[in-house]
Formats: sequence, structure tokens, C-alpha cells
Amino acid sequence: MKTLYVTDLDGTLLTPEKKISQETENILNRLLQQGMLFTIATARSSSAFDLLSGLHLKLPGILLNGVLLYDFTEKKYTGCSAIAYKDACRVVEILRRYDHLSFLYRLDGNEIGVEFETWHNDFERNFYEERKGKEYKWFRQVDRMQVEETDRVIYFTMMDEQRILQPIFEDVSQVEGIRPVLYRDNYSGLYFLEIFSRYASKSEGIKKLKEYYNVQRVEVFGDNLNDIDMLCMADKALVVEDGVPQAKEVADEIIGSSRKNGVARYLQEHWDPQEDL
Repeated sequence: MKTLYVTDLDGTLLTPEKKISQETENILNRLLQQGMLFTIATARSSSAFDLLSGLHLKLPGILLNGVLLYDFTEKKYTGCSAIAYKDACRVVEILRRYDHLSFLYRLDGNEIGVEFETWHNDFERNFYEERKGKEYKWFRQVDRMQVEETDRVIYFTMMDEQRILQPIFEDVSQVEGIRPVLYRDNYSGLYFLEIFSRYASKSEGIKKLKEYYNVQRVEVFGDNLNDIDMLCMADKALVVEDGVPQAKEVADEIIGSSRKNGVARYLQEHWDPQEDL
């Protein structure tokens, strides 16, 4: 029975230092060479590329919580669930009312363009500093953020304390065509609020890959609130031992943390190439 394995990155595959350990890289590359069907599903966009450069990924990756599919072999985006124009305008109105217009993502061909008016804390500034100048993504500061009907708006993201983002999350949740996710960052203790099309999710991305590669079974690895939808749709849901309680509640099995190379060691022990023939 062909099985597709999909893992989250931050908090699941990546160490607390935001890296893939040498042990994990070695194990995964060996299994990939033997034919294991494996890929990633992450809230990151092109910032994931450098992190994954040591892995020999052959299947498309699921980026921005399911908004984009990216072909690592061809180095191009192969799928996109954009936000409808009217919904993007409504989100901008809400964020402006809260004076919290942070980062707006557009897809332009094979590049992601990110606009922002200002950052609201050191964490948002660091988010920008870590990502500016990277290949496949550009940042631009503007006086006033606007959305045009021809724009392919795909994502909004911001970082702050939960008490600040919670009311924004609740208001944005009322926009019919929008799916917002609010969850705690693995590194800072602050929260991410990420806003995208209701037709995009990690689980929807997995369904597309499952159909395309004609697999009968899916096993998923995660740790946080934005992983729950894919954990719930999986035939087997695996959550690292330091995952959030809500993720553990839907898990079929708890595995070792990223510090312990939990994902790679699980695959090394359980994947049987004969069963995937």
C-alpha cells in the first residue's frame, strides 16, 4: 500500500535552532533514495528553501499553510489558492481599523512579493530582516497598503501578543471567503495570525498530492494548531512530544521531539519499501 508521509517544519522537523539536524538529513535522504514518498507542509513560503537545501525532495511541497504547491525539482509554483478580491479588501479594512497592517503577500509569476506599512514589534522586524533579499521573495515598505483587482493576493501575516491578535482573528473570521489561523510561535512565545483563502489548507494540499500520486494512505507529522486540519485527515496522525495539547488530542501516536530527531527516527523504524511497491 503506497503511503505518503508529510511533515510540518517548525517545531516538528526543524530543531529549536531552526535547522534540520545532520542525523535527520542523513536518514531522510537515504529513505528518499530508496523511494519513500515524503514532503513538507509548512506555514513558511520561500524561506523554507534554504532550510531544505540538504534534502533531496522529489515531491512538491505545501507552503503557506496550503496556499501554494511548490515543485522542488522544477523550482516553480504549481498550485495557488488566492484570496478573492472582495475578501482581500475586507481584510485590509479590518486590519486598518486595528492599525495592524503588517505583511501582505502577492504571487507574481514565480516570485512572492511582500508589502508592509510598518512593523509593530521587534519580532515582526526580525521576521523581515531574516527574509529580505532572499531568492524568490521581495519585500517593499509602502506608505499605504492597497489591493487592486488584478492583484493575486495570497496571504496576510502578523505577529504579536495573543491579547492583541485575538479580536482581529475574531473579526477576520467573519469574512466568508477567509480562513484565519492564530497560533503560538515555536521560538518567541508571541503569536502568529495568518490569513488566507478558505479554500486553502494543509489538508487540501495533501489531498491534491494524494490524488496525483495515487497513494492509498497518508501519515502526517505536526506539533501546532495550524497542523490540526492535516492531522485530522490523515490515516495516522503523529505529534512530537513537545507539541501543543490540542494537537496531541487528535494524535494517534506521540513521537520524539525534533531535538531527538523524532520524525526521521520514526520513519527509519516504520517505513518498509516493500509495502510501497
